[in-house]
Amino acid sequence: MKKWKAMLFCGCACFMLCGCGEDATSVDYDAAGYVEGVLKNVYYGDSEDYRVFVNISEEDAKQEYEGGLSVETDYLLQTFGIDKINDEMHQQYEDFYRDVYQKAKFKVRLKEKLEDGYEVEVVISPIDIFVKTNDDVDAAFDTELSKEFATEAELDENIAGAVLQVLNAAKGDIDYLEDQTVIVTIKKDEEGYWNFNDEDFNAVDTYIIAY
Repeated sequence: MKKWKAMLFCGCACFMLCGCGEDATSVDYDAAGYVEGVLKNVYYGDSEDYRVFVNISEEDAKQEYEGGLSVETDYLLQTFGIDKINDEMHQQYEDFYRDVYQKAKFKVRLKEKLEDGYEVEVVISPIDIFVKTNDDVDAAFDTELSKEFATEAELDENIAGAVLQVLNAAKGDIDYLEDQTVIVTIKKDEEGYWNFNDEDFNAVDTYIIAY
């Protein structure tokens, strides 16, 4: 889902996926700490642990976090067939995800040390907001489709606004679905950096919010 947050905004992906080179020579690399640091930055905007493992500034880490909110917004709008909304509405969706991501639940632990790396277990409790609002979102969508608008862009704006109203009303009632477990493999890349590959991240990201 979302293909590693659209490859983490292209230019930033290499930071997010690779641990610092100096740590790569360590006999006992904290692979679980590295994975948890990545996830905390992506979903909470908390880069304190993340920056211990990755050679990145606080400003760049924040840029990655904000970019993730934008990618998630675009993903949702695409599922609704909405091509474009105004900047103000887009920001409102990003703010919605900012709030929802603060409720993300995951536990990270080292599962096994391999000959050439580590296996890290991530247990995710999927956020249920889209599951529980599915009928209300469909109703809001259909209501707007039944109206007449001068342009398709105006229709898209009204659908986006109606759906967001439903989602925002449900933010205070977030619960979780059955836990899901993903095993992440951390290995060194060709340059000797510990690597959290995009396939494993996508597997985790798929479960953070149940769509």
